[in-house]
Amino acid sequence: YKRSLVKIDQASADFSDVTVSVDDYYTLSHKSGLCAFVRPYIPIGKAGRMALTSEFGVSCFYGQAKTSDGHGDFVKGTWQKSLGWEAGIYPGVSAFITNHLALELGMGLFGFRGSRVHQVHNQVDKGERGSFSAHFMVDLSSINVGMVLYL
Repeated sequence: YKRSLVKIDQASADFSDVTVSVDDYYTLSHKSGLCAFVRPYIPIGKAGRMALTSEFGVSCFYGQAKTSDGHGDFVKGTWQKSLGWEAGIYPGVSAFITNHLALELGMGLFGFRGSRVHQVHNQVDKGERGSFSAHFMVDLSSINVGMVLYL
């Protein structure tokens, strides 16, 4: 679950000859999701303290958001609902410190992501947008390091 709220009563910024100001801006969003994954381990060596992992994960989310701009006599607002999913393969290495505690290193290697957003602006204009993306490479932002406690 993720919730975010931004409320600005009044703000302004001056950049040389350009002035940007925001009055009575409000945005609230809620997002919840579910994730399922399978992580098989392939032990390295006889002791079994090191293992190669390959996590296969699928997740989906649903969200709602509203944004309003209330300065002046008329309140303008946009309401949206979003639905999305992700699927990927995440290989890695685990080093078991104890039987229930491991240090893990993993990276996102291959995955897909899709989303669909429905919007209504000022209770009149309706819009819809969708996206689909895939990634097939390793980059520095996809590397994860962490401690895992197994119960």
